[in-house]
Parts: sequence; C-alpha cells; structure tokens
Amino acid sequence: MLFFTLFFLLFIAGFLDLSDIQPIVRKVVFWLFVISLMILGGIRWRTGTDWHVYLNFFKYSETYRQFTDGRFEYGYGLLSFFVKSLSSSYSVFLAIFGIFSIGIKAFAFRQWRYNDHFLVSLLIFYGYYIGDICPIRQSLALSITIFSGQYIIERRIIPFLLCVYLATLIHASSFVFLIAYPIATVNLKTKTVFFILVISAVGGYVLTSLNSFEWLTKIPGLADDAQDKLEAYSTMASQGIDTTGGSKFVDTRTSFIVGIIRKVVVLVPLLIFRKRLSEKYEHFNILFNLIIFGAVFYFTLGTFIQVLKRGASYFDFFEVLALPLFIFICETKWQRVIVYCTIAGYSFAKLYMVISYYWDAYVPYYSIFDDVIRNY
Repeated sequence: MLFFTLFFLLFIAGFLDLSDIQPIVRKVVFWLFVISLMILGGIRWRTGTDWHVYLNFFKYSETYRQFTDGRFEYGYGLLSFFVKSLSSSYSVFLAIFGIFSIGIKAFAFRQWRYNDHFLVSLLIFYGYYIGDICPIRQSLALSITIFSGQYIIERRIIPFLLCVYLATLIHASSFVFLIAYPIATVNLKTKTVFFILVISAVGGYVLTSLNSFEWLTKIPGLADDAQDKLEAYSTMASQGIDTTGGSKFVDTRTSFIVGIIRKVVVLVPLLIFRKRLSEKYEHFNILFNLIIFGAVFYFTLGTFIQVLKRGASYFDFFEVLALPLFIFICETKWQRVIVYCTIAGYSFAKLYMVISYYWDAYVPYYSIFDDVIRNY
C-alpha cells in the first residue's frame, strides 16, 4: 500500500545521510520527498481521520460568520474562509493547509544547527505523523509551536509567545507549549530525571486504575465543549473503551502499559547517553528537557484520555530531532547502520500503529483521480 511503500523509499533515502555524498544531493532528495508529501496531502480524498467533519465545515460554510461561529478555533475558521474566498475547491484548501503544515516542520529540521541529517529526521517524522499527508488542525498548530523552537534557543520570549498564541488560534490545546520556554534551560541530574519519570509513571497508573480524571469534568469555568469531551471520555473509559487513540475496546491499564513501553524505548537511551550527546551537540539539553516533560505529561494525564494526550504530542515531535543524534555518536560505519535500522524499525512500528488504529480512515488511500470518489 502507498503509506508503507513511501516509508520504504524514505528508509532507502535515509542511508544518504550515513554516506559521504555531497550535502546538496541530500538536500535535493529531502525537498523532493517533502514536495511529494505535500502533493499527496493535496490530492487525497476521503482519506484521513475526521474527513467528513472537516469537509462539511468547508463545504457548507459560506460567510465569515459561518466560518468563525465557534465550531472550530478562530484561526482555522479564518484560514478556511480566506481559502474559500479564493476557491470553493476543498482540494485547494487541503493543498494550502498541507504546504503550511509540512513546510514549517521541514524548515524546523534546519533550525537546530547541528542537524544535518534531514532525511533521517524526515523518515522518523513520517513514521510518527504519516508525514502530515492527512493533517488535522493540531498538525498545523504543532508546526507553529515547533517553529517557535528557534526563539527558545535564542531566548526571545516575545516572538515565542506570539507563535504559541497563533498556534492556539488553530488548536486550543497548544497553550500547553507555554511551559516549554521556562523548562528548556532547566538542568536536572539524570538520576533526578529518572526519579521524576518513575513517580509520574506510578502516579499515572494509579490515576488510570481509579479513572480519576472524572474530576476534570467538574472544574468550574471549563469550556462547555471541552467539558462534554471529558465527560464522554470518562464514560467510555468506565465501559472499558480505550480513550488513548488505540483500538476500540482495550482495557485502559493495558493501554497504559503499551504507552509506557513506547516511551521507554526512547527515554532509556536518552538517559544513558545524555552526557555524551550534550557534549557533542549544542542545544541538546533543550531537546532533552522538552522530551522528558512530554513523557511526564503523558504518563500522568495523557495515557488515559485522548483530549489530554494531545497536550503531550507537542513535545513528542522533539523525538524526531533527537533520535538521529544516536546514529552520529557511533564510532564505526556499521554501528551507524545498526542504530539507523533500529530507529527505522521503531518508526515503522509507530506508523503501523497509527494506521492500524484508524485503518478504515487511511486504507485504501483515495485521490481525486480515483473513480470511486467521482460521485461523492
């Protein structure tokens, strides 16, 4: 199928980062893949999660008031209104939305000045997010928060705050990224970090077992739509239905354990090689802190409710930037190949899990050129 074939092609291209080939060749290949992702996102049809919701919003809204009536965040509604003022084609909107979502992330690979291995990062990004071929509102919000990373590095708080504010106009959950600025410069001992991770995992397991997030639905002043979502997830969890984005009927504690395993695969190497990576790569500690905070947030809240798990996703992207670093601290070529294949295998597992959770939404991939959608 298309998604897995594209992963294989990216996997092959990733070996260019391990070679001595001219950097210009790698950059050309990188941008060819980025453009391909944008094209696939622009021509898709009936492919991706929440397809009907987004399509109907664009299709049946006409005026500024209809686009900004509160069904979605103001920024997303305004962007939709602007595009429809130019063209009533939903494919045009998808193309523009994909260019922003994918393009900003592609640019982010260059923000971290030591990151010359663009193709490996692109492979991991594809595995984590299907390369934003099927982006949703949070995909663009995530891109904007990632763009703000340069202001975290430069310690420029005003541009950082403006970026996060802009991201909240696309998806309200991005406000959680405000914490990134102060925690970026924290320098805790590795043992302390390990202790925090263990405590958060144990606490998360207790909260998950007790279904303790029901108290969130009672918070005064919580937006009605958010409260409705929390109450719905609370009911689902009490019925044994997974609320973490996994399969439809999974014990919540089982889902928690699976989530822990997925995180440990990344966290353990980060903790073990933290000192070596910090000495070799400038700004690694920023990546490290953001990934650790994302893990703590996920362990304590995001493991048992999807609406809160989205908050952790703003920090997961930094794994895309951090994982390639393990390849280039290896001393021999064969060590690099082994580590690269291991990372690629993990990325493929992430890709397969994302697609398998929502198989009907992604498989098969339909485009505007397929006969099956012409009468849709």
